[in-house]
Amino acid sequence: MAVSNNTRTAPPHRGIPSRPAGRAAVWLGGCAALMLLGQASPASAEPPVRLAQFVPEVQLQIGPSVRTPGLKRPKIPGRTPTSRVPGSSRPPKVTAPVPPRPPPRLPPVVTIPEPGPKRARYLTSLPHRGQREPARLPVAEQSVPRQVVVLLGRDQPESVDAELARAHGLERVETQTLPLLDARAVLYRIRSQRSEQRVVAALSSDARVREVQLNYRYRHQSGPTAPGLAAQYGHLKVELPGAHRLAQGRNVIVAVIDSSVDLAHPDLQGAVARTFDAVGGQDRSPDFHGTAVAGIIRARGVLEGVAPQASLLAVRAFQVSQAGKLPETSSWILLRAIEWAVANDAKILNLSFVGPRDPAIQTILRAAAQRRVVAVAAAGNGGPKAPPAFPAAYPEVIAVTAVDERDRLYQYANRGEYVAVAAPGVDILAPVEKGKHSYLSGTSFATAYVSGIIALLMERDPGLDTNAVVDLIAAGAQDLGPKGRDQEFGAGRINALHSLQAMATARAEQR
Repeated sequence: MAVSNNTRTAPPHRGIPSRPAGRAAVWLGGCAALMLLGQASPASAEPPVRLAQFVPEVQLQIGPSVRTPGLKRPKIPGRTPTSRVPGSSRPPKVTAPVPPRPPPRLPPVVTIPEPGPKRARYLTSLPHRGQREPARLPVAEQSVPRQVVVLLGRDQPESVDAELARAHGLERVETQTLPLLDARAVLYRIRSQRSEQRVVAALSSDARVREVQLNYRYRHQSGPTAPGLAAQYGHLKVELPGAHRLAQGRNVIVAVIDSSVDLAHPDLQGAVARTFDAVGGQDRSPDFHGTAVAGIIRARGVLEGVAPQASLLAVRAFQVSQAGKLPETSSWILLRAIEWAVANDAKILNLSFVGPRDPAIQTILRAAAQRRVVAVAAAGNGGPKAPPAFPAAYPEVIAVTAVDERDRLYQYANRGEYVAVAAPGVDILAPVEKGKHSYLSGTSFATAYVSGIIALLMERDPGLDTNAVVDLIAAGAQDLGPKGRDQEFGAGRINALHSLQAMATARAEQR
C-alpha cells in the first residue's frame, strides 16, 4: 500500500470542527480507494484538517429519462436563487465578533485498515490519476457467456422446458415465475457449438417462446471524490430541514436493489423492514455500496437520511462472480429481485447500477410502473461521450445525474436527453460496512437522494405515478446550465421543499 503525501491544509467548514491531521488517500493497484476518516483527537485540540488533493470514490448510476408534459411550474414564494442556496451563500458581514455555535454531532471517527484482496476487487476499475473516465464494460462482456433467458407463457407446461433444451442444444439451469409479466422464465446454458446469436435467432422463431435474450450483466458505478466538504451538505442544498417539517417518508416502502446492506450499522437500526437474497450463495457479507445507498435514503442515527421514516426492502442482487472482478448482477437475478420487491409492496425501486439495453428488464419495469411503482436509476458515470446507460434510459425510469456542493456537474456523469434531474452525488458522507462512514461520489448516490425525496412526496400522496412524480420534481427543481431542461442537468437540481410546495399549490388550484 502506498500512501499519498501530497496534502494540503483546509480551514474548517461552517459549524464543523477541524479534524486532526492523518486523513490520507489510499491507492490500490494503481486505482482508487475510498476516502477514510482519520483518528479522533481530544476535544481540546483542533489542529487543521490535512486532506488528500485527489481521492477517487465509488459511483453508482440510475435510470432512464421520463418525458413528462410538465406540470405547470407554480410560483413558489420565497424561492431561493441559485447563488443563495443555504450552505453555499456568502456569509454576511459583521461588525462585532459572533460567538461560535456549538459544533454538530459528527460520525465517530474511524480508521479502516489496509484493504485486503476482497476490497481490492471492488476498486480495480475505478479511475486513477490521469484516467479520463471510468472504464466501460467491453461489448464482448456485456452478457454472461453462453447463457440465454427465455420467457414462456405462464400456462406452458414444464415439459416444454426440456423440449426446447433438446431442440436447441441447451441445458436448463433454473426457472422462475414472474407474475408481473404473467410469464414463466427459464435460464438456459448453451451446450452446442452454435454462437449465442444463432441460438437466440432460432429460439425467437420457435412458436412456444414468447421472448428470448442474452443474460445481460449490470455493474455498480463509482468515481473519484475530493475530501473536505461539510458533512451532509446535500441536505441543505435540497432544503431537507424545511421539507422534513412537512414529510419524512412515513408508510412508504423503498426497495434498495443492490449489494448486501450492513443491517447492524448504528445508522440503520430499524430501517430495513425485510430482506431478500436474489443471488443465493454463501458470501453475504455487507458491502459499502448497498449500505451507503440505504443510509442516504433512510439513516437515522449519527447521520440522518433523506426519508428518515421510510421503510426499506434490502434486496441483495450483486455478487463477486470471480476473483479479481467487480460486483455484478444479471438480467436473470434482476428479474427475480424486481418481482419480489413489487410483490412486497415497494413503491420506489432504487436502481443504482447500469448495464446494456435489456428488453426483459424494460418489460418488467413497465409492468411495475403500471402498478404505480416508481423506478429511479443512475444516469451513469461513463463520461460526456458515453452512450445512454440502462435501465436509466428507459422512459419508465427516472434518470438521475450528480452535482457537487457548488452545483457543478460530476465530471464522469453521462449526458443525454434521458437525464431527468440532478441531485447531490459528489463527496457524500454516508454509512459504509462494519459500522463506519466514508465520503462517496457517483450518480449511484445521487439516485439515492432522489429516491428519498420521492418517498417524502409519496407520504403526502401515495397514489403518485412516475409521470406525476417527474412533474413535481421538475416544478421544484433549481434550473442549472442552459435555461430549461438540458442534457447535462435534466430539469435541474432537485429541491425537496419546493417539490412539496408545488404539490400543495397544484392541489389548491384543483379545488
